[in-house]
Amino acid sequence: ALPFMAKIARRDAPVLLIAPLMLLARAGALGVGLAAGAVGLLGRRSPRQAVVAWPVEVLKRLLDVTLAAVGLLLALPMLLVAAVLIKLDSPGPVFFVQARVGQHGRLFRIFKLRTMVAGAEALAEALAERVLEQSAAGQARPVLKAPNDPRVTRVGRVLRRWSVDELPQLWNVLRGEMSLVGPRPEEPRIVALYTDWHRRRLAVKPGLTGPMQINGRGSLPLDERVQLELDYIEHYTLWRDLGILARSIPVVISGQGAF
Repeated sequence: ALPFMAKIARRDAPVLLIAPLMLLARAGALGVGLAAGAVGLLGRRSPRQAVVAWPVEVLKRLLDVTLAAVGLLLALPMLLVAAVLIKLDSPGPVFFVQARVGQHGRLFRIFKLRTMVAGAEALAEALAERVLEQSAAGQARPVLKAPNDPRVTRVGRVLRRWSVDELPQLWNVLRGEMSLVGPRPEEPRIVALYTDWHRRRLAVKPGLTGPMQINGRGSLPLDERVQLELDYIEHYTLWRDLGILARSIPVVISGQGAF
């Protein structure tokens, strides 16, 4: 403030009499606004900003790391058996690595057990009509998964039925690219077809499970899925995460929407 007051003194000396009080009032107003904004008291935050208060975010991350580490240790025997079956069933690598869109549109590499024939991505163009559907207005809308996809192997169908192919994503959770609960990560080619409304789901880290998994999984149309995910984002609580984790278990066992 001192250089500013020196400038006032040179240009309009009488104003210097009230300048300290005005500067103090302005600094106080800015400080109150900054403090209120930090705790979320001045309206809803932008989707590109954190939507979870930092103490809750720390607890969520702690929960992610703890459960993901325990889950990987428990899943290791199952992953080893699955790896052997994948190699016996069809030629190709055990793991499938693919670029996905994460929080705020950042790309990351997702890890899954391979459930399709080797080179399945190269066959995607031939199945384009299964990836896109036409809306009533004639605009292309992305479909999340295609049932009875001929690229899926015999072992792959079993792995998908029980969601075993998703277990390597616990490593993505440990790396901080994903969370245990959140919107499912999508491929860049699908995100490229999003409207601005759809992109709001990218405000948080993608999840291993989430609102879609407990409400129909792959059978949900995109708009219905996004509505569920935005409701999750806008009304987030740790208790809701725990509830989704608990409800995901019977959904996986039932196989609802798994293909």
